[in-house]
Amino acid sequence: MKRKKKQEKLVLSPAVSRRNIYEMLGISGDILNGEPKIVITGDYLIEIYNHKGIVDLSEEQIQVNTRNYIYKILGKNLMIATVTDDELVVSGCMISVEKI
Repeated sequence: MKRKKKQEKLVLSPAVSRRNIYEMLGISGDILNGEPKIVITGDYLIEIYNHKGIVDLSEEQIQVNTRNYIYKILGKNLMIATVTDDELVVSGCMISVEKI
């Protein structure tokens, strides 16, 4: 007769905070605090984390609202590749990104 192994439960001690968990996972404290994070890849892709919505949208300009600022992305053939509650990905030929 085979015995079943007991499943172990992961129990976090009170000393382990949410911030510590995010640090162990490699997630920045700034992201946790709601600050925007902008990742620019070459001249063709921009990822914006912790956005608050799109203010203006055209093929030449996209304005994205964040906690404290609006970021204006200028370029050609700009388009929203992905949008979720906290992440926005813009693709196209980027010329500049400025904080307004």
